[in-house]
Parts: sequence; structure tokens; C-alpha cells
Amino acid sequence: MREQLSARAERILPGLLGFTVFAFACGSSVVDLFELVGRPLRWASLVALAAASAALAIGARPPTRRLRLAAIGAASLVCLAAVSAAWSVDPRVSSGRAGSLGVLLLAAAALAAGAAGRPELIRRLLTAILAAAVVVAAAGLVVLALVHGSAVQAASDQYGARYRGMGQNPNTVAALFCVALPLAAWQVWERRTRWARLAALAAFALLEGSIVASGSRGALLSGAVALVVFGSLAARSARTRGTLLAGVAALTVVSVGLAQIPNAEQSGRTAPPPQTRNAERILPLDREIGRGDPSAPAPGIKRRLLGGSGRTVAWRGALDRAAERPLAGYGFGTEKQVFVDRYYYFAAGAPENSYLGVLLQLGAAGFACLVALALGLLAAGVAA
Repeated sequence: MREQLSARAERILPGLLGFTVFAFACGSSVVDLFELVGRPLRWASLVALAAASAALAIGARPPTRRLRLAAIGAASLVCLAAVSAAWSVDPRVSSGRAGSLGVLLLAAAALAAGAAGRPELIRRLLTAILAAAVVVAAAGLVVLALVHGSAVQAASDQYGARYRGMGQNPNTVAALFCVALPLAAWQVWERRTRWARLAALAAFALLEGSIVASGSRGALLSGAVALVVFGSLAARSARTRGTLLAGVAALTVVSVGLAQIPNAEQSGRTAPPPQTRNAERILPLDREIGRGDPSAPAPGIKRRLLGGSGRTVAWRGALDRAAERPLAGYGFGTEKQVFVDRYYYFAAGAPENSYLGVLLQLGAAGFACLVALALGLLAAGVAA
């Protein structure tokens, strides 16, 4: 009975994993229809994925000593997130987010335990993730063709026009694509038939092109680092490794150059007449810090690859906010509710830093749990 249950789970898991990735992408889509369908579907698919992963992991060995630190960090993080509802600024949000985090980590742990020692299953799971990312990228092109204004974020005085496909903003799906990029490279490397390799190359080009068009610097750099790691591990000789790394460097330079082409709007707007009684029109709250004299023309904002986004100033503000509740934070999932964007050179509703986000939500205790989880996984990966 146990073997039959595990065998059934093994058959359905790759498809279920790919479907879950796509459902989550739909749940955070700019297209109303996708979002309407994806929001409830993503939670149902996540629960189904966790159940199937648990069935696969029946009889699996417990975590090795290398993974104990990661297991302790993950369990502590979920427990802290759950109890943070007691002091949260929004208890309902904290409870719901803690539950979804617990199901997600359970699914990941069970899937890893069940797939250990099954290389063919691992290959199918990775291929499913790649396929889901390609479907999301292709759906973005469909949105671009049918509803151009939804697929492209209009230029502003801070950014040029940016492609977002079916995502809510240009960074949403780009974060998925940079994870799938080395998987596409792996398929190009592994495939032996002509048409299979061409299909893998097309998938790679679609993902890389979508990242470049999004202008997401984090995705560009993360994708480049992932390709460097893949090239270093895949090559069996120093000469091949050098060729692959040179190709990655050339691709990165070209991609960064193309991503810098769209220019921000050159706005010649000046402040409203001083006699207005609406202070928000003269100096908006979200541009208060760093704006300078409100009666002077607004200073231009030049974005660069490694700077110019105003993040460092916003991060200092987030740290100051976190210092008001240093030990346990404001409650899990409340990052956007407690961070206030008041910075002229920054344009976001959150600090855009995962570690600072956890520090705001769960304080130093949650930060320590997250670091333990990350270090545990890193150490186990390096040892393997």
C-alpha cells in the first residue's frame, strides 16, 4: 500500500509542481481574469502539492546531520510566524501567511526527502519548473499582443517603459525567469537531438529576453550568477569551463546594455503655485525625503546598474522602523503595512530586501531563523 501510494505520487508530482508554479504566477497577474482564477487556485494546488509530496516521502530517511540546521531554522521560522499573530498589527494576515508558509516549507521538505536518490524524478521535477516558467513567459507575449498597455509599464520620470508580461510589475515574473534560466541552459547542454536542443535554445532566449525587457537589475544579475554556477559545474575541462564563462560574461554585458536603452520621461513639471492649500500637490509624502526645495523643478533621476534606485536610503528607513520593535517585529506578512515610502529616489511599497522584510515582520528572532535556514541549505548544498 505504501509503495503504491508513493508510486502514484511520483507520477503526478512533476505535473502538479508545474501547475502550482503557473497558478501562483496567475495569482499575481496584472490581467484580471488570470488573477481571479489564480488566487484561489494557487492555494488549492499548494495543498495538493504538499499532500502528494508527503505521500512520496513516506518511509524516507529523516534529515541528515547536514540538514538539521536548515530544519531547525525552518521549523522555528514557521512557529514564530504563527505566534506573531498575537502582537501583529494585522493578526488575520499574519495567521494566513504563516499557514501558507508552513504548507510551502512542508511541501519543499517532503519533496526533497522523497526525491532523494531518484535522479530521474529530479530531472522531471526540474523540467516541470522550466516548462511552467516558459508557459508564463509565453502568456506574457500573448498579453503583449492583445493588451499592450497591460503588458508594458509606461515610462515615468524614474524609469523607462518596462515589460511586465502577465505579472503585476516588471519584477514579478522576472524573479521566476532568473530561477528557470539555468534550467534552460541545462536542457541545451543535455539534449542530444537537433530539435530538442533548438526547443531548449528557444526557451532560453524567451526567458532571457523577458528578463532584459523587464529591466529588472536583480533578475539580470541573479540570472548571470546562476549561469556562472551552472557553467562551472557542467564543464568537465578547464577549456570548456572558460568558454562557457566567457559566453556568460558576453551575454550579461549585452543584456545589461539592452536593458539600459529605455529612457525615463523627461518631465519639465514644476511645483504648483504656492497659494494652493493642498500640501500633497506641492510635496507628496512619498517624495518628501530627498526632493529638495519644493518650489524648484524636480531633480532628474538617473538609474544605474548598481545604484540610483534609492534603495540604500529606504533601507536605512526600514532599519529605523524595525528598531522600534527590534525583537519580534510587527507580525508576519505586515511588511507593506508598516513600511512607508517617503523617499524621492525610491519607488516601491516595500524595502525590496527579503532580510529587511523579515526583520520588519519578525524582528531579530525571525532574522536569526531565516539566516539559520539559508546557511543550513547552503552548507548542505556545498557538501553535496
